[in-house]
Amino acid sequence: MLLIEYLDDASIKIAKMQDEIHSIKQQFLKISDSDLRRDLSRKKVELKKFSATIKEYLLVHLDELRYLRKYYPDLLISFQSDPNIGPILETRLWLLDFKELPASEASFLLGQLRRQRQGIKEVRLVLRGSHGKIDLTSILKQYPFLRGRLRENMVREDAFVALDQFDRILLREGWLLLLTKTLIKIPLSKYLDKLSHYGYRLILATKESHKASGRGTVMETAALKRIEKLKQKIMHYEKFTHQILLANPSFLMSIKTKDKWLSHERKTILDKLARTITPVLVRERIWLNQMQKKLSDLE
Repeated sequence: MLLIEYLDDASIKIAKMQDEIHSIKQQFLKISDSDLRRDLSRKKVELKKFSATIKEYLLVHLDELRYLRKYYPDLLISFQSDPNIGPILETRLWLLDFKELPASEASFLLGQLRRQRQGIKEVRLVLRGSHGKIDLTSILKQYPFLRGRLRENMVREDAFVALDQFDRILLREGWLLLLTKTLIKIPLSKYLDKLSHYGYRLILATKESHKASGRGTVMETAALKRIEKLKQKIMHYEKFTHQILLANPSFLMSIKTKDKWLSHERKTILDKLARTITPVLVRERIWLNQMQKKLSDLE
């Protein structure tokens, strides 16, 4: 299935799910019913899970998304403007700006971004203690990188909005740097340490659960709850690790290539996780032919 076909189908499904949610809301306004409340909650959870599935699919097919922007930018823009799929698409499109950089340049830029984000935090603290319009001259004197982001005579509330927007931009730029092959181990190490920590705790909790077996419902239930919480933690950090690896397919493929030559005993958590992830890489000429045929069929 081509990515554009998937996005079309996903948009239709989201529209249907949103219509169902809207319908239940309208009924609930007329009749405050517990069954309707449960139905509404269930439908919202389903929509949230489906949105997460789409985001994961886009990461796996990031290569095709990149070609879609390169060869069919207008078509991509039409999907971006779609009220159903557009907002989800936007959460992944910024990853297409990723490019490898020399180690020294990536480290320098990351340090610069971190200082700027720290500066934004400091400006927020200053503004919290003020009232009315901001003192732009004073702020720019100490934080010149905010020039063009804040305006003269801007009220404090508008300044907070502008700072939040700029901070989100810097955060994404920082992640694009952290995804480079020289820096990607920084976030990966953080999540792999968490996986190791919770994996060890899960082993201990499982042993405790076996000991608690047959000693009473309360003890057994408590032990099982601990195990379930630890499994959820592990799934949480595995998800983030998957996302990081999928955002840099070449780094992921280098791990998978190395994995073929390692014995089971020498494989790390990262090696084992990489084995479970396979990004879909596009064969350019074949993909272009498929796209041309699909679009001509739609005419």
